[in-house]
Amino acid sequence: MAEDCAGISCWLGVGADLGVLFAQKSRKEARDETVDAARHGVNVVVAQANILAHRTEKTFEDTNQHLKEAAEAVGQAYREARIISA
Repeated sequence: MAEDCAGISCWLGVGADLGVLFAQKSRKEARDETVDAARHGVNVVVAQANILAHRTEKTFEDTNQHLKEAAEAVGQAYREARIISA
């Protein structure tokens, strides 16, 4: 996922650079377009990072809940085993 985002940003930069080389625009226009493309690439990477962070947080919460349930089940089984063996 991170490699995809980095690849997208890299190709956006390459595309912007090629556009500057072959465009019939002023330096300011070319510079502005390059800056806009870079900002867009950063925004894409930040959005993907936020999605990944949310998924990671959700997975952590789910795992934590499963561990609590498993611990409770083990505790209950232990209590039941003590009652039966008593």
